[in-house]
Parts: sequence; C-alpha cells; structure tokens
Amino acid sequence: MKTILACLLVLAISVTLSNAVCFYEPLNPGISRGELTGCLDSNGELHEFDTHWTNTDCYYCSCTSSGINCCSTFVRPVGYDEEKCVSIFNKETCTYKVVEKEDHSKECPVYAAKCAAIAVIFSISNRYTQIFYEQTEERKNFLD
Repeated sequence: MKTILACLLVLAISVTLSNAVCFYEPLNPGISRGELTGCLDSNGELHEFDTHWTNTDCYYCSCTSSGINCCSTFVRPVGYDEEKCVSIFNKETCTYKVVEKEDHSKECPVYAAKCAAIAVIFSISNRYTQIFYEQTEERKNFLD
C-alpha cells in the first residue's frame, strides 16, 4: 500500500511540473435502448464506460461512471525566439512545429518544451486507483 501511495505522489508531482492541461466533464449520461451505457462528450458522441480515445483536439480522454477525464497529449514548445519565430499546431499529428514568421519553410531551434504526455499516465493511474478502491469497498461489504 505504501508503494502505491508513493507512486501516486510521484505522479502527482510530475503532472504539476509538466504543466499538463487536463479537464473533467461531469457525467452526461449516454442512454441506449433505455440503459445507461456511457458518456456523451461535448460533441454529442457516445463513449462506453471504461473506454479511452483521443479527441479531435488531441486530448486523451476516458469515460468513467463519474464522467469524462481528458488530458493533453502534446508537447508545447517554449524556449525559442518569439520575435523571429512562431509555433504552429498540427491537429492531424498532434504536434507543434516552430518556424520563422517570414518563411514557414525554415524551422527555428527550440530549447525547451512543456510536456503534457505524463498526464495520460496520470489519468490511467487514476482509473486503476478507482478500481482498487471499488474492489476494497466490495470486499468490506462482503465481509460485513
């Protein structure tokens, strides 16, 4: 148990340092044939419970019984000459490219980036933690 808590602490600190962009949408229930089957995302698309996907804005999302959790999957460049260069985001590849403002065919050097990919790991670990606690509660109820 101590190992799990230590790992969660490290992940929490890593997410804070990575400047990850995550958000949570409370459950908007998706109903099919009169049964609750999953989550409706902001585009009205139904996702079954316990599924994962990457949305059109390059966020890795998961549907749980409490709602939708999404975190960015891309690395945002920061250490470059902002007067001479501009960063351009490609939604098809979920990546940034830093190019000269005057000539987009010329790339600029980038010396630092803010990474959000660790947020995906954090999101997955949150789900496993939730499953662990649900199983613990079931065991408690069974023993009572």
